[in-house]
Amino acid sequence: GQRRSGGIAGLLARGLGVADEAAAAAAAGSQAAGGYAGWRLVLLSECTPQQLVQAHLRSHDWGSAFHISRAYGLDADVVYRARWAASPVSRASISDNLPKLRDRRAALAECLTRLAQVSYKTTPVCGYGAGASRQAPVR
Repeated sequence: GQRRSGGIAGLLARGLGVADEAAAAAAAGSQAAGGYAGWRLVLLSECTPQQLVQAHLRSHDWGSAFHISRAYGLDADVVYRARWAASPVSRASISDNLPKLRDRRAALAECLTRLAQVSYKTTPVCGYGAGASRQAPVR
């Protein structure tokens, strides 16, 4: 089976979008007789944790985006909103994302946005939006 690189190096490789290429290069290097299997530094670039989260969001790597958000004390709402936007409307996607948004106004806005996009699946979205607006005051 294919092995994913772990630790910070693997997280960075996935964030930079080079994990598959790095794994293939490492596998090819380990198969060569006497070859050195490892990493070769091609580019060293500084980025903020927010930029790294955005890179993971673009590749739909929700787990890594959540991990970096927690590690650097960033608001996870941006990850929940991106994951919700990338998911089809369903009871599961609603319960996996919308109740976890700390910003209740954003949760309601997400409901209204998707309501306009997918009018035939309005019942679960309306149900959550109505319930959320009754439970907590909008900030």
